[in-house]
Amino acid sequence: MTPEKVRAAVDRMRKHLTCEPLDRTNDPYSPHTGDYDLQWVDLLTIRDAYFAEHPKDENEPVTEEWLDVIAPRGDRLVNLWVLYDARGCRHFMQQGHNCFYIDSQPVVHRWQVRQYAEVFGIELNNERAEDGRTEQRTKIDTRQD
Repeated sequence: MTPEKVRAAVDRMRKHLTCEPLDRTNDPYSPHTGDYDLQWVDLLTIRDAYFAEHPKDENEPVTEEWLDVIAPRGDRLVNLWVLYDARGCRHFMQQGHNCFYIDSQPVVHRWQVRQYAEVFGIELNNERAEDGRTEQRTKIDTRQD
């Protein structure tokens, strides 16, 4: 699924949802003017893109096992993980008393680690889905031109 396909599906769905109920001449899914079956394809495309962007484990707590999958461990004795950003700068993640810390900032949930990595350009190792496949993450671009 390419970002272009997702963007086109979002645009068609937005156009469909903003049509006047009695005037469906611009409705891309109308049986008279468009492709009605395409609506289901677009719904599935948007759904898949959303779930790729928002993993099921988003609100799960950060654990040592999860960190071992996404980042190399720097020192097993002190539970230290080293993350490198695009410029080669190191960011340290360490287990605290009640939570984990990235560069002294507390993180509790996995989405916080992913957000921090995205902001600083840190590439995390591929995560594995429950069935063992590598998850594909696609951003949904919903900006209106």
